[in-house]
Amino acid sequence: MCRVLSVAVAPKARRHGIGTRMMQAAEAVCRERGLSTIRLEVSTKNLVAIEFYRRLGYRTDGVLYGYYSWGEDAYSMHKTIVPTTSSPGAPPLTASSHPT
Repeated sequence: MCRVLSVAVAPKARRHGIGTRMMQAAEAVCRERGLSTIRLEVSTKNLVAIEFYRRLGYRTDGVLYGYYSWGEDAYSMHKTIVPTTSSPGAPPLTASSHPT
């Protein structure tokens, strides 16, 4: 299983497909590593992000009450993807291992 921990696009750069391309890149890494599920959490108050993830095919699993340190709730979301390889033991992608 892959996890998306954080995605952000600068306000002036939004609505140009950057977030979609970032999520597609994350999904591609998961596929390459032979993983079939990608998960994320999103604030229940962030309606724009929730709709963004839904348009990309993510489905809500449930509510995580008090998920954030400030007490806000989050939705747990997931998407099933088709892996391109069967190497589930690959090391995690880090900033130092990602080509720039």
